Amino acid sequence: MMKRFTTGIFLCLIFCMTGINGLWAQVAVHSSDFNESQGAEFDTIGNIGNSSWLVNRSGPDWGARIHNDILELTNTASSASNANGWVFAHLETGEFSSPYNTTLASNSAEVSWYFNLRQIRGNPAGFGVNSYGVAFIVGATSTLVDSLGVGYAIVLG
Repeated sequence: MMKRFTTGIFLCLIFCMTGINGLWAQVAVHSSDFNESQGAEFDTIGNIGNSSWLVNRSGPDWGARIHNDILELTNTASSASNANGWVFAHLETGEFSSPYNTTLASNSAEVSWYFNLRQIRGNPAGFGVNSYGVAFIVGATSTLVDSLGVGYAIVLG
């Protein structure tokens, strides 16, 4: 009798762990590793090469590229003089796989973001005039993030 009871508990534990694991399983809805170069030249507006990543900017010398396994944003995209401004690259999250919902509060489970930021400044000062900062915006209501809309961002600087 004890052996049957132990086997029953063991099978129940396996079933429960499988069931719980199903509740906690992560579903990747998007991944970008930038391993497909879009060329060495910087794009200044619209798509970055043939990728689904888009670039938006202010000022004449800002741009973005996907090259050498990196999404790189710069203020030296051309021979124009460097100027104050901003540049950002983005994806339309409406293209992310199910079960992702573009209204973050409407997702059925916790949404986790994994990313890597690198800044060339040892001590970035932020986003004021003559300062440098970098941010990963995980959700925004506008692509004019410098002046319009609301959202969430991870900020370095």
